[in-house]
Amino acid sequence: MFHIVFCANETYIKFAAAMINNIVLKTNTELAFSHFLKDSKEEEGYVFHILSDELSKTCLEKLDLLQKELSKIYPLQIKSYSVPCDEFGANLAYKGTYVANLILKAPSILDKNINKALCLDLDMLVLCDVREIFAIDLKDNYVAVAQNHTHFGSWFNTGFVLMNLEKWREHDLEQKCIKYIQEYNPVLPDQSAINVCVEDKKLILSLAYNFYPHNKYYKKDFFNDELTQMNATKNAILLRGAKIVHFLQCPKPWNSAFLKSYKNQLCLSIFRQPWWNLALKTPVFKQELEAIYKTLKNNESEDLALYLSIELEALWQEIQSRQAALEERVKNSLEYRLGVALIKASKKKFGYLFLPFKFLYIYLSVKFEEKLYKIISRHNPNLSLQELDSYKNDVSIENMKRHLSYRYGSCIVKNLKSFKGLFKLASELRQIKKEF
Repeated sequence: MFHIVFCANETYIKFAAAMINNIVLKTNTELAFSHFLKDSKEEEGYVFHILSDELSKTCLEKLDLLQKELSKIYPLQIKSYSVPCDEFGANLAYKGTYVANLILKAPSILDKNINKALCLDLDMLVLCDVREIFAIDLKDNYVAVAQNHTHFGSWFNTGFVLMNLEKWREHDLEQKCIKYIQEYNPVLPDQSAINVCVEDKKLILSLAYNFYPHNKYYKKDFFNDELTQMNATKNAILLRGAKIVHFLQCPKPWNSAFLKSYKNQLCLSIFRQPWWNLALKTPVFKQELEAIYKTLKNNESEDLALYLSIELEALWQEIQSRQAALEERVKNSLEYRLGVALIKASKKKFGYLFLPFKFLYIYLSVKFEEKLYKIISRHNPNLSLQELDSYKNDVSIENMKRHLSYRYGSCIVKNLKSFKGLFKLASELRQIKKEF
């Protein structure tokens, strides 16, 4: 059997269920484990160990149902453990909870005849048959971990840890880790402790097993170091090479996509929707996950508007000149943009042919921006602006409105409001050009 460990309180059990479902669906049931490791005596099937502070009876019943449903696809067991946190001092808590630290208890909680276990975080997307991971020869190493994308050969992230439980017990690493946390009180308790206590007894695997970041808009040279380490192209890493994706430096799939999550930046993961595609197939917990997904989708526009409102306020504060801001508003008006489009079309051969479509695109864009602005203003009244017409005596605005672009656009807007205006449009535009 292949033993996989999760740490989760009741709030996160549905995401543990999604992970279990993900792993099962990615298992190639047509292949026996011997395909990965010849002459193996391992029995087919997964045992998922969920370490928690306390789970309700209802939650445990749902896990039993999940086990029955997924066992129809591939043999598995789901075991839950209520682990007392009395021994953990206040300095052992991470973000107010001790659950993340329970990974340190896995070697003593699991049966002594279990020598190898894969510990995974819940904010992950599995893209491979995880049985291949259990075929890795740990030798005398305490752990097998994935390369860190910023600290090659040294620090590693504990979202993915293949534990040599026999060595952990033999060298009493559990107590060494807890003692280290009590003494040094690190920000990332379990991660810091494991990194320090395993010393050089670690097998470093490819970044593909704990792949991050995976944002849509990464810098062109972002993966240069990783290319050297993984001997793969950037596209291969993103599209084919990643085996287990970790939602770090980006919002978790179950949170709003428009949360600033890394260096106060917006990071949109390319794997967010694939995670949901699998999660929404999770038996028993499907309804709960669907409700979260529906809420996220319903709030997407509001979340984007809120994000933009914060961004725009910061940008607005950087504008030193009130005049420059007003002029920019005129340039973004429907009239000015229509006029610019007309002038550009006049300078191209057959430019007028596509002008109606360009006008329509500009009109729809402006209407969408106005709608978004209303939402933004509702969230952040500090960004509310006076109408441009209220600046009648402002010299900079009056000068902008004398521009040929704005005068053309005003003429177009006025004449397109009525059928009769269409017949007068060409002559009025010629007159404006002549006057200009």
